[in-house]
Amino acid sequence: MVLLLETETQMAALDLSWGSWGRRSSVVLEEVLIEGDQGYVVMDAESRLRLESATQQAILGPYAPDYAEHYVDSFHQTEQHFYDCLLQGKEFETSGRDNLKTLAITLKAYDSFASGEAPRLA
Repeated sequence: MVLLLETETQMAALDLSWGSWGRRSSVVLEEVLIEGDQGYVVMDAESRLRLESATQQAILGPYAPDYAEHYVDSFHQTEQHFYDCLLQGKEFETSGRDNLKTLAITLKAYDSFASGEAPRLA
């Protein structure tokens, strides 16, 4: 799926694929790649942020040395937060209303892809 976001001065493309070629690292649980007109930044298999362009290659520093543990722990923390909110009668960090808005945007992106027309997000 490709989603293009465009303003008067900037454009971004989000590309999501479960069928891309290449070896997926077992360490990087969520692959992050940000492309620009002069290069890209990627989180590599060792969880380092790497900058690559035609004129420069640089390691930007460690992203998270215990990335896999942080990733798994985030699920536990989210579930614990939800449980605590239920017990205390508080609203969860992201409500069902928020999730329905996210779903509506996602469905508009699918419709836009199918029709070839830019979606209108209000």
